[in-house]
Amino acid sequence: MRQRMGPSAVRAMNLRTKYGITEQEYDARRAAQQYRCAICGTHERDMPSHPVGRPRLDGTPTADAVRLVVDHCHESRRVRGLLCVSCNAALGHFKDSPRALRAAVRYLEQAHPPALRGVEGPV
Repeated sequence: MRQRMGPSAVRAMNLRTKYGITEQEYDARRAAQQYRCAICGTHERDMPSHPVGRPRLDGTPTADAVRLVVDHCHESRRVRGLLCVSCNAALGHFKDSPRALRAAVRYLEQAHPPALRGVEGPV
């Protein structure tokens, strides 16, 4: 069925079924975030393009790759914002735990010499 739908219809269906938002809501969030990751601030034009889905058997193209992915709470299903793939994966690895993330920050602050703090770029 997905093959017959076409890439844009599949994208719309995924946004609706996975996150409860429309393509227009996704695009409005992108604009509101100035096309930047809500965590690291990287502009989507500076993010690598990741292939979307498996190659289609009939050779037709898959949907255009999105650079900002939808971040949501797995308990409430509420959309929190749009993130780059790296920041979204990092939250997942920390199991969305603020406590674990604070512990990681403390670890980094203690491990880095003061001269190196803050040279990573804007956050």
